[in-house]
Amino acid sequence: MGVDRQEEADHETVMAWNLTALTEEDAEAAEKLWMELAHERTQLDAECTEDEVEREAAWCQEAI
Repeated sequence: MGVDRQEEADHETVMAWNLTALTEEDAEAAEKLWMELAHERTQLDAECTEDEVEREAAWCQEAI
């Protein structure tokens, strides 16, 4: 997939997403994976708590 990575000792860090390098197949696979991951998460609504919103925001940042 189109990702610029910086490799470090025990892990790699994504430095930037090169979206122009994505093929249509890559984009479709990424969308499918995101939908599968997001489907398993709690849906936020008008009655959710601040803590729930913060947890979802943190998950989104990690998942992306």
